[in-house]
Amino acid sequence: MNQGTRGTFKVGTLLANAIKIGNNAQPKMVKVALAALDTGGGVFSWQNPESGAIIVLRVILDITTVANAACTLDVGTTPTSAATLSDNLIDGLDVRTAVGVFGKDDGADANGKAQQRLASGKWVTGSKASGAAAGLVGNAYISYVTV
Repeated sequence: MNQGTRGTFKVGTLLANAIKIGNNAQPKMVKVALAALDTGGGVFSWQNPESGAIIVLRVILDITTVANAACTLDVGTTPTSAATLSDNLIDGLDVRTAVGVFGKDDGADANGKAQQRLASGKWVTGSKASGAAAGLVGNAYISYVTV
C-alpha cells in the first residue's frame, strides 16, 4: 500500500473487482415479460444470444398480478427446447399468494440453485408446475455473464 492510504481502499477499485467474474465479463441483465400459458416454457422462454456459454447468475420474478387460481412456477435452464419445463433455478414458486419480487429462495422445493451454466442457443424457461397460470402478469429478470 502507498503511504497515506494504509488500511484504506479505493471504493471504485473494490466495486470493479467485485463484479469481475470469469474472463472479466461484466454481468448483463435481460427483461422478459411473463405470459399466462400453461405449457412448458409458456410463462416465459429466453434463448442465450451469446456466441458462447454463459453462467446464469440469478433469475428474479417480478409478479405484478397474481394468477387467478392456485399456481406454482418452475424456472430453469434446458438444452432441449423453448417448450421444456425445468426447475433448476426456481422450483415450485407460488404465484397466487402475493405480488412481489421473488427468487430461488422463495420456491417451495429444493431443486432451485443460484447459478447454472447455459450453452449458446439454449434456453431459460418459466413454466407452470401446478395449477393454472391464467391472470399472471409480470417480468422475469435474468442476470448472466459470458464464460
